[in-house]
Order: sequence, then C-alpha cells, then structure tokens
Amino acid sequence: MSQQFGFGNGLPSLDEFFQAQRNGWIVSRTRKTSDGLTYRIFNYSKRAQFHRVWTPVTLVARGLIYCEETQEIVALALDKFFNLGERISDTECATIQSGPFEALVKLDGALGIGYRVNQAISIATRGSFDSPQALAAQSLWNEKYKQHEHLFYTEWNHITPMMEIIHPVSRVVVQYDFQDLVLIAARNRFTGEDMPYEFLVEMSQRLGMPVVERFSSDDLDAILLRVTELDSNQEGVVLHWPDYRVKVKGDEYKRVHRLLSGATPQCVGLAWLNGTDEELLLMIPEEFRENSEKILSRLEEQLVVSVLETEAIYATAPQTDQREFATWVNRNHKQISAGLFVRRLLGTDEFINRLVADSIASAVRTGRIQSMLTDSHHESLISHLDAYEESVGNVFWHFARDVESGAQLQIELRKLTHKALRSAMATAVEELKPELVEVRLKALYGDLDVQSIFASAPSPDSPLEHHHQWIARYSPQLRSFLDRWRYCGQRQSATNEARGMLAAAIRTNCVSNAGPCQIDCTELATEITQLANEVKEVWQSIPHEEGPQAMLQFARNSKNAWASILLNQVWNSHREAVFNRFISDHKNDVTAFGDEG
Repeated sequence: MSQQFGFGNGLPSLDEFFQAQRNGWIVSRTRKTSDGLTYRIFNYSKRAQFHRVWTPVTLVARGLIYCEETQEIVALALDKFFNLGERISDTECATIQSGPFEALVKLDGALGIGYRVNQAISIATRGSFDSPQALAAQSLWNEKYKQHEHLFYTEWNHITPMMEIIHPVSRVVVQYDFQDLVLIAARNRFTGEDMPYEFLVEMSQRLGMPVVERFSSDDLDAILLRVTELDSNQEGVVLHWPDYRVKVKGDEYKRVHRLLSGATPQCVGLAWLNGTDEELLLMIPEEFRENSEKILSRLEEQLVVSVLETEAIYATAPQTDQREFATWVNRNHKQISAGLFVRRLLGTDEFINRLVADSIASAVRTGRIQSMLTDSHHESLISHLDAYEESVGNVFWHFARDVESGAQLQIELRKLTHKALRSAMATAVEELKPELVEVRLKALYGDLDVQSIFASAPSPDSPLEHHHQWIARYSPQLRSFLDRWRYCGQRQSATNEARGMLAAAIRTNCVSNAGPCQIDCTELATEITQLANEVKEVWQSIPHEEGPQAMLQFARNSKNAWASILLNQVWNSHREAVFNRFISDHKNDVTAFGDEG
C-alpha cells in the first residue's frame, strides 16, 4: 500500500504545523515509547477556536499523531467539523450540503483515537495521550478488545479507529446505562481516505465492538425534525457528505448542556460585568458562542446608551465647587450619582492615578495580566508575578489546611504593615478552608448528613460538568455551599486568593510590603510602578473628546487590551446598572436564551 500521503502531501508541511504552534493556533504533547521513539499529538488550541482560525493546519490538528524520528502518521483522526449554522469565519457558516449523505447518531462522550505503540493499541483523546478519558478508554479496550490487536498490525495496519468513549469520566449531559467504546469512524492513515459505514460494520462485527447507529431514512427534513424532538438524554445527529460533516444537536440537549457549562444569560452577563467575557467564550461549547456574543454585543450597546444619557445630564450640571455639585446631584439625579461624580473627576491627576491602579489590580485579580504583557521588557514582571502567585498561594494553601497553624497565621498577619493586606490574607485563608463549609452547613441544617454529601462528591479537580451533575441532586439552598467546597479543594483557588491579595496591595500602593513569610516584593513593586506609567499612556491615547462610542470602538480595535480594562473601570457604575437591568429581564430565564437568537 502506498505511503506517500503525509506532511507536504495531503497534509500541510511539518514546518507549517510548528509555525502554527509558535503562533498559538495549535498545541502538541509528546510520548516516548519503550523502543526510543517519540510520538507527538497535535490539537487545535482554545485560542484558534476563539479567533476562528480554521486553516488546513488547525482543521487537521484534531488528534493527529506522528512519529518524530520517522515522520510516519501514527494516527489520523477526522478533521474538525462544526455545528449546523456555526460561524466558521466572517464569511462562512456550517451549512447543509446537496447530494447523497448519511446520518449517524451523535453520541455524547469523548473522542477516542486508536494508535499503534509497542505492538499494541493505545487510545488517545483529541489532545492528550493520558487524559482521564484516554485512561478510561484504554482500560475498556484492554478488558474487551485487546485480543484483536493483531488485526491492526496486519490487514488493518492502515486504519485509524475512532471510538466514542462512553464512561462516567467522559459524560457531558447524557447518562448512558453502559460503559464501552462505540466505533464511530475509521480513516486510512496512509491515504487520508474516510472509510465508509459498511467498513465500520465489518470492524464492529469482528471486534465485537458496538458501532454507531445509522439513520435508515434519507429524508433530510424528517431527520432534522426528529432531532428537534429529541429529549435531553439524546444528543443529536452527524450528517456526512463526502469530505464534509456537520453536527446537529437537539434543543433539549442544548438547554441542559448550556446550564451545565455556564453559558446561561446570567453567566454571560456576569462575565461581561467582571471583564472575563473573553475567558467565558474560550471555555463554553462552540454551539453557544454565537448567542453569547449577541448578548455581549447587546450589553455593550446598552452601556453606550447609559454613558450618553449621563453625558447629557452632566452637560446641565452647575459649574460650581464640589459641595454644590454634590448637592445638585443628590437632589436631582441620585440614582446615577456614581457616574456623574466620575465624570466630574475624569481629567484630574488623582483620578487617573486611581484609575490606572484599579485597572492593573483588576487584571491581576482576574488572572488576565500575564497574557496582556506581551512586550519583551515585561519578561521580568511576568516572572515575578508567577513567583508571587506560586509562593503566596502555597502560604495560603498551607494555612488553610493545617488546623494547628492558627498562632503562626496571627504572627504572619502582624508582619503585614497595611490593614488592607492583613484583611486580604485572613480572608483568603478562611475562603480556602473546606472544614468551614461543613461547619456552616451543620449550623444551618443540623439534621443534614454533611459527611455523606461530601463523600459522594466528585474530585474538586474533576470536569465542571461532573460537579454540576452532582450538585443538581441537592436543593438550590445547598448549592452555593457545594460550589464553595469545590473551590476550597482546588490548588488553583489558592493562586486566585494570592492574586486577590496582590490586587489589594496595588490599590493601596503597598506592593513592596505584600509578601507574607518574608517574600521579597521589592522588584515586583518597581515593575508595577513602571507598568502603571505605560498604562497611563494608553489612557491618554483614548479619544476622550469623541464620545463613548468612539472610545469603545477604539478599545475594541486596539491591540492593547489595557484600553478595554480602563474603560471598564471608568464606566463601572454604568456597567453595574446595565447588568442589573439585564438580570432583572432574565430572572426567570434559567437555561434558555429566549429570543436571543
């Protein structure tokens, strides 16, 4: 069989893959085999998904595995395909094609990709050799199908088998009553050919492995109608034309998935308020992104209206001293007093210094700052920020879990010179103590079997969907406590609390004293001051005299993310008012977007 297919022939060149990796569009991981070979798996990145960078490289980097020493294609998974109607680029959406097609049931698990190593078959997932889903799939394979591995070294040597991993660790929404691998596709790794369904049936029979169900009907409209009528325990359908696939998911499935993945209108609105909307769009499933973007756009429009209304009212304000201005505001426009006071102080040095400090603190608190520091002269600052988060996070994690450390904690608190830092540290340690969650639950619900509840909990580091499935068993009154318990159990939470302490130090101008346990912050303080001067220059570059629409457009188009953060801080009272109205409008809209799209 010809083995000409590969990098530069049917696939982009290997140089193109590594250039895409340097650009952040794909990521890769490696695995060393016992015979000294290096296997590398390529996967498109969250960044590529967010920016819709779908190129020949990113489309095929969906679990592609090759051997570095021989450049042999070890596994060739299916190319990336999209939800029906999903925007692929500014000019293209995933659409229905013409001509003959087949429709396969869309299963709700994780993609398992079979590859050969050490005369056996191993299972990878889309971007990992050893993810929990891959390990579960490997266990199922070894238990049920290992005796047939010789087929993949003889007559099926050219085949990359792809399976849906049906297992608790790969559950998204649908709760199946079995655990297994289900054959969903196969591809010729030497030619790139997508094998027909009849071949899958033959593989299924010989392996004893279930195969994905194919719809018997070729009536496309009837199939699409049937998908809309599915309940939440069925995901949907994959429509397959030659060299083209599109997936269609049921309305009930999407409703529940939206709730489990945090893509509800309330979550989108809160992310917009907190300035973490980009992070939300990176995390939520693709099918919810467009509707989420519509909500974000609508919130931005309402923000501009709010600012314009305040501008118009400010134009009628008396040009007097601060006391008379305050009297006028409280007498006539108390409901928008915060926006009017900010508008009056907008050009003063004191306000700008406070604005810059609050903006940097906000970026630190949300964890965005490292990704915003792209210039080479920021390398030292990034290093010091990482070191601070790690060292202070370790301090918080230790104190939160050592019940005997109370006296030591008090000593460390006294070493901090500023009250805001002492408060931040004490609060952080308390926020990370899991036993306090149990204490508060017992205090409120004395007859509750708290130990049994937490004994049934998934690991704090398990996928968020598993956590949501767990807390769904309990009443809404308990869920905030269960969320807090998960937060306490994640090491990342200690990093988050360290960020909060540094943010407090930046706001109070005491970064040099922000290090508990003799952590030296002198250089970090100097670099934060230098960064403040840079951010001040960004503020001065914003076209303030052209009005809020021009300012917002400038921030959207600017390559410097500080522009958006600065405006978020300046318009914070407006954002809160817009958010509160939005939440009021959607208070009964728990899982659906209503008329949002």
